[in-house]
Amino acid sequence: MQVDEKVTRWEYFTDDRFKEKKPLKTRNYKQTRGDNKRPRNAFEKHEQFALISRHFYYFGRDAISIPKDFNLEKKFQGYRYNFPPTDMRRFVEWIEKRRKPGRRGEPCYREFDEPKGNNKCKLSC
Repeated sequence: MQVDEKVTRWEYFTDDRFKEKKPLKTRNYKQTRGDNKRPRNAFEKHEQFALISRHFYYFGRDAISIPKDFNLEKKFQGYRYNFPPTDMRRFVEWIEKRRKPGRRGEPCYREFDEPKGNNKCKLSC
C-alpha cells in the first residue's frame, strides 16, 4: 500500500469518512469485523495511528505468489517499512503490470453460516 494519510486512532474513529469501518454488533458476521473501534485509553487515542491509502492491493484468500528475489517477506508480527527504494520501485512496477490496485479477494475468515469445506484461506493471513 502507498500511504496517503496518517491519522491518530481518535481521528480515525471520529472522522465521518470512516464510519462504515466501525463494527456493527447486531449485523451479520462480516459487518461485525470492522477495524474502526473506539480507542480505550490515551495511548490508543493519540499514540497509535491508522494509515489511509487510496492505492493498495488486498488479496486475502486469493493471495498471489511474490518472487523471493523481492525480499518482501515479513518474519515477525507487525509490519515492515524499511525497504530499499530501488527494491520498492522494482516491486511496484512488477505488481502494476500484473494486477489492478484495490481489493482483489475476500478476507481469510469464513462466514458462520457457510458450509465447511475447502474455502479456508490457504495462507496464514
